[in-house]
Amino acid sequence: MCLDTLVDLILGPGWNGNYDHFDGRLDDIQQLRHWVETDRLVIYVPPLLIAAVQMTVQAGYGVEHAHHVVQQILRLCNSNLAIDNDRVLDQANVLLLNGEGRLDLYDVVLLPIASALKIDAIVAHQPALLTQVLVADHQEMPTIDFPVVTVSGFIRLATNQCFHSAANPTEIFVLTPEQNVVSLARGATPVDFAYTIHTRLGDRCLKALVNGTEVPLDTLLKTGDVVKIVKGEDVKPDPAWLKFVVTRTAKQGINRGIKRYQSDQGWQMIKQALGKNVRVYRQRLECVAAELNCASTHELAGKLGAKQIKLDAFMTLLDQCRFQQVDDQVVLAPRRDSAHWRLASCCTPLPGDAIVGVKSRGDRPMRIHRQHCPKLKTLQAEQLQDVAWNCDRCQMQLQIVMTDSPDIVRPLLNDLVEHYDVKPDLRGLTIAKDGKLWLSLSMTVTSRPHFEAVMQYLQTNARAIRIKMTKLMPLPRQPQGNSNGKQRPNRCTLDGIARRPTKAVRLRLSDH
Repeated sequence: MCLDTLVDLILGPGWNGNYDHFDGRLDDIQQLRHWVETDRLVIYVPPLLIAAVQMTVQAGYGVEHAHHVVQQILRLCNSNLAIDNDRVLDQANVLLLNGEGRLDLYDVVLLPIASALKIDAIVAHQPALLTQVLVADHQEMPTIDFPVVTVSGFIRLATNQCFHSAANPTEIFVLTPEQNVVSLARGATPVDFAYTIHTRLGDRCLKALVNGTEVPLDTLLKTGDVVKIVKGEDVKPDPAWLKFVVTRTAKQGINRGIKRYQSDQGWQMIKQALGKNVRVYRQRLECVAAELNCASTHELAGKLGAKQIKLDAFMTLLDQCRFQQVDDQVVLAPRRDSAHWRLASCCTPLPGDAIVGVKSRGDRPMRIHRQHCPKLKTLQAEQLQDVAWNCDRCQMQLQIVMTDSPDIVRPLLNDLVEHYDVKPDLRGLTIAKDGKLWLSLSMTVTSRPHFEAVMQYLQTNARAIRIKMTKLMPLPRQPQGNSNGKQRPNRCTLDGIARRPTKAVRLRLSDH
């Protein structure tokens, strides 16, 4: 222990007029004293430090009190170990001369003594000062690898059994500037530390301070190091970090940060090419994403930002993304170009119906109506486009409002399965305070007679209050099998009902 910490242990915190964080310091000192008295902690005090304590206390409290303090030190601490004091003083003088001159000799003398005794830690009020001496004079003292920590940091390390005597060979334990202990894999670096604290801290990691000294980000940490991360404003994760990080958290965080940055860069490139109002190009961007086998427009932007797709090739595809023309007739292929047209809700066109397309202005999608839709009578001939189906079924989503009562949902779903050849997908179920049940169903219909039969059954249900179609989307033709010639399995069913209920839905179904 350094001088101030040792006198704190004997006299208690506040002996030198420093009452900052008094309660916390008092608890730590009492814990240290308890460990000493139960032989869990051994403190070695060299004669030079005992003399320094005596002079310090004598100057403030008198000779008698100083003698009493020295007696307490001798009772609590061990000063009988054999140490070559002349050699220790010579080494301490070299370290003090090479340091910054802000430390006293009786503090620096602890470094060669600690190295000779192979101690677990040095406890000091200002660990950064001693650590700077160690870093500056590493060639003079190459065997020193123990931590220099505050009292609170020592308490946390000792409580977690983080010292070399009981250390796990696969783990290290470092400290935050607030003296909180962080467990890391051996071989971890400041980047691993930053991502362990928080993903955003890792993404914005600019530089690292270890024991008060700036170090490279690939520096290997050791137990007892106090690590502080300095954040930057316009900093992004560096792919080179992946070469030296060892924790899974850091690797995943770096990869996510790189993808996020590339996506942002890609959207900036798209906005520079198309203008800030990118929403008007949404359908065309989805078409380009499908042509390039991207799952979404965000993945498309990420590939642009990563320069996996050239901007010129992207613009060419964007210009060529148009309707597929067959003898002046637009073929509605749901998997390829459904982003360019929408089914009108006024007449609900279904596969098998004679249909007509209504052209829209700009990049807005074409609207598909039935040939006998009343709205077509007010349009000019040049606004119409001959279209044809290239699919045999549609998926519709219904919102049904019913009077709530026990055992009402399951019979409804079972009837749809048994009598109308429908496998409803239960998307949501909510019960309002006024006793109404809001049911969201998704199902597939194959023709207009099929659709009308389902709607008639639902509308004649005695407890149905309102039925509204919220979505209608054509589906591709069903494949006959996969590449191995085996039939593709259906989704998991329960009593013949295909559904993906949420947790709330499952709980509610048990009541109905």
